[in-house]
Amino acid sequence: MRIWERPAPRLLAVFVVLGLFGWWVFRAVSLSPSARNLFEEDQAVAWAAKSVAQEERLAQEIQKLPAPSEDHAPEVAALLKRLQDLPPVPYLVQIARQRDAAVREGEATRPWDGAEQTAIDRMSESYLKAWEPFFQCPSIPWDQYPDSIRLFRCSLSRILDTPSGYNFSSLFLLFPDLNLFKPLRQLGALRFGTDFLLQNGWAALDTVALAENTRIFFLDSAQSSDLLFELSAQIEDIRMGLRSDRALFLSAAQYLESLPPDTSATIALQRFLGNKDHADWFLKRVPEIKTANRLAQYLRQDADQILNLESKTFLPAPAWRQWLEGENTALGLSPTLQDSLQGLRDFEKIRLSYQVSMALCQALKNVQNGDVTRAREIADPAQPGAFLLIEESERGLIISSALPLLGNPTTRTSIVFPPPYAHGSDH
Repeated sequence: MRIWERPAPRLLAVFVVLGLFGWWVFRAVSLSPSARNLFEEDQAVAWAAKSVAQEERLAQEIQKLPAPSEDHAPEVAALLKRLQDLPPVPYLVQIARQRDAAVREGEATRPWDGAEQTAIDRMSESYLKAWEPFFQCPSIPWDQYPDSIRLFRCSLSRILDTPSGYNFSSLFLLFPDLNLFKPLRQLGALRFGTDFLLQNGWAALDTVALAENTRIFFLDSAQSSDLLFELSAQIEDIRMGLRSDRALFLSAAQYLESLPPDTSATIALQRFLGNKDHADWFLKRVPEIKTANRLAQYLRQDADQILNLESKTFLPAPAWRQWLEGENTALGLSPTLQDSLQGLRDFEKIRLSYQVSMALCQALKNVQNGDVTRAREIADPAQPGAFLLIEESERGLIISSALPLLGNPTTRTSIVFPPPYAHGSDH
């Protein structure tokens, strides 16, 4: 007879089950609500302490790994040096900010006095002077400097707030000539994320997202045709952005291969990128990869696939658009590249938006010069074979394209030239 078929062990098992059930009933029913809450709170505190301890151990493990290289482009190295040389935040500004932060909700803050305002104005001026040479530099060959790519795509927030307390990055949205798009436009093409208007990471810094941010924040389609032409998204930006992405993937693979083969992929990628969220996004797509050595192999395979994506940018425009819109665009691509193609898919939409804006600006100039006939002969980029529509209304001449407004598919993109019309108009 087997041991579990004997009466004594079976009776003991029954008592164990009944004991566990009785303990559960006592905890759930007999204890007072306050006692149960205290018990649950103690459990929550214990789990939180365990989680903090695990995070601390993970941080220690990450710091034990060798730091990645920092071979930056000359323009980037010079920018970092200027930012690091900025003086610390003046004591007057620190006190004024603390005073504002202490004001209760609904109460008015005390106006800054002259000395405090002068101090923060000087900070702002110094900050902008540190950035101006970077805004004006010619296109940077990012693919030759993957360390600089990694720095900007993973740590833009930290760069914008260097040194601590210089949180003036919003100034870049107020002046068209302070434009991060120009130097960063070929930083990368793959979009690792979705909410590119709100994030400062991979999702905000592919060339298409930068172009869209620039168009939204900087450009008035009725006045800025020259700037539109200068900043419009070009296929060359996508091509060079893919080369930058490939350079970064190969750089990451080289770093991972320098580590012990059994190093955790999570720890290794966090150390390389310096950003936990970005590392987590990538590794969630490939949960089967556990070691740095295996991740390096995967990244080299991705680099080969990026090279194939780059070759697609040499297709004629119709074939390029057909490929982007096709059902098999992601066929054969790795999970990470499949999930990062949205930037390429949005490319034609953004470029079309620029083309329509430039056409509207040109038509408006013709109307201003009194040549409505010439304005009517401008092709509508959003509708091949058609021209821009020019109609008269109580508001004036409405010049419109077939391109729907963003978020309003029933309304055409348009600009209005109010009356009186330019002298000599042939309308």
